[in-house]
Amino acid sequence: MTRTPSQSRSLLLNIADQLDYELTFQEMVRFMSQDQVEDFMTHLCEVADITDLMPAS
Repeated sequence: MTRTPSQSRSLLLNIADQLDYELTFQEMVRFMSQDQVEDFMTHLCEVADITDLMPAS
């Protein structure tokens, strides 16, 4: 079956809702390329309050 990128995204979001969040997050981070990690961290800081999870500088 061929899916559009939008359909694939929707399917993955539905599957993620049914999986263990920690496992899903770990697998997503492992799959990302190194250059995407920093952008993702910046995005997380913008959409979620994760400052208490960040190590002190």
